[in-house]
Amino acid sequence: MGCGFLSRTDPNDVPTVKEGTVKDTDETLGGETGFALDDTGTVEAWQTLVSAGFHQSCSIGSDGQLTCWGVEGGDHARGQVPVSPGGDWRSVSTGEYTTCAVSGAGALSCWGEQLGGDSPLQGNFRQVSVGVAHACLVKGNATLACWGNDYYGQASAPSGTFTQVSAGVYHSCGINTAGKVKCWGTENDEDRNYGQASPPSGAFDTVSVGVFHSCGLTTGGSVRCWGIEDASSFDHGQVSGAPQGQFIDLDVGSYNACAVSQEGSVVCWGDDTYDKSSPPDGADFRAVSAGNAHACALVGDGSIACWGEDTHGKTTPP
Repeated sequence: MGCGFLSRTDPNDVPTVKEGTVKDTDETLGGETGFALDDTGTVEAWQTLVSAGFHQSCSIGSDGQLTCWGVEGGDHARGQVPVSPGGDWRSVSTGEYTTCAVSGAGALSCWGEQLGGDSPLQGNFRQVSVGVAHACLVKGNATLACWGNDYYGQASAPSGTFTQVSAGVYHSCGINTAGKVKCWGTENDEDRNYGQASPPSGAFDTVSVGVFHSCGLTTGGSVRCWGIEDASSFDHGQVSGAPQGQFIDLDVGSYNACAVSQEGSVVCWGDDTYDKSSPPDGADFRAVSAGNAHACALVGDGSIACWGEDTHGKTTPP
């Protein structure tokens, strides 16, 4: 949940790329990443510039500085908001009680609650995605690694090479180097399997997962969503309400999703509790991240705009 606009250098300098990014409990999420391809199909950069989680939000400035805001005390404070983390970061992902980031050199750092299992903190990495109780990484060699809760198989990553990964609650999905969506999880419990780990065919640039649904951006910029669509109390139109048109960024929250259109406006659909699916007006947005009860977006001038529930100050960037 939570994605970022992928650029070579400055978020204000939109590169000529094949546009795509990769980016709650109840069970919900916040924050991912993506990739940029130059005109020859070469991976140029891996960046996540904004990430909205459960109780905190983070952004990476054009100077590489990581800034986080939100939780400072109370029952939800687990140290997941890093203090003075320094600069040179390219990917950040915020979950429920955990925040992880990848530096420009490919090193992984995490703050907050340990997710359990053997976290691959050593090595070279391209992108990290933190879910509720597990997380996944794209390694420097483009293979995947996941750790944390694996009861539903959500941390049992498939083999192969990938450009992006998104960790949710009961499942995870990634884009392999052939442009296909691969998902895993939702095992051992039919009550939590709504088809959110059964992606459609076709070529995709971006995938993002929530609790009971997943969405992706096709190579043509169209939004496609799959998962819950049964008019139950968990169905808020997060699948059936997917917008038409062409988009450059997308991120899935717990029971909603948001996307940035080619014209630069943000559109959200699904659950609108706390007005989390009611983004501000404007036509200069570059990236969006949907968390559990709030969302944040990167504006063309480098500022961050957030909306939704503001408990702990998570929608009030410094």
